[in-house]
Amino acid sequence: AQLPFEDPNLVYTFQWYDGSGNPILGETGRTFQPPGLGTYSVEVSENSSGVGCNTDQYTFNVIADTIGPVLLIPPNTLFLECTQTDFDAQIASWLGTAQAYDEADTTVSTTVYDDYSAFDPGCGTVQVVHFWAEDICGNQTWDSAYIVVRDDLPPVIDIEASDQMVD
Repeated sequence: AQLPFEDPNLVYTFQWYDGSGNPILGETGRTFQPPGLGTYSVEVSENSSGVGCNTDQYTFNVIADTIGPVLLIPPNTLFLECTQTDFDAQIASWLGTAQAYDEADTTVSTTVYDDYSAFDPGCGTVQVVHFWAEDICGNQTWDSAYIVVRDDLPPVIDIEASDQMVD
C-alpha cells in the first residue's frame, strides 16, 4: 500500500493498523506490504508545519484477485483460400491480433499465448488454435478460434477455338 500524495516539504509519521485497529508493530514507514487479505488502515500525521492535530486516517481492503485477464482473440475463424501460397504471413498476422489485459491492474502487461503449429493447408482443413493469457496472480483465461482452408474460387474454363469435329 502506498499513499496517493505527499508534500515533499513536510515531515510525516505513519502508523499502520490491522482490521481490528491494532497497531502493526514495526510498520511506521511510508509503504507497507500487507501480510494477507483483509482490512488495513494507516494513520498519517504531519507535525512540521506547526498545525496541531494534523492527522488523517486511510482505510483500504486487500482482496484476492480471482478473475482471469480479459482475452481478446482474433475473429473466430480465419478463412484461407486453397489456391493461395502466402499462408504463413496471413496466419502470423491473424495470430498477432490477439490481446489481453488484466482489469484488476491495467498497468501490468499481460502476454497472450497460443498453441498454433504449422499444418498441411490442404483444401477442407480445419485447424483449431487455443489462446490463453495469465495475469500476475496466476489466473488464466482460455479461448479458441479456427483456421479453415477452403476453395471459394469458381473454376475457370479456358476454351480455345478449334476447327476439329467430334463424333
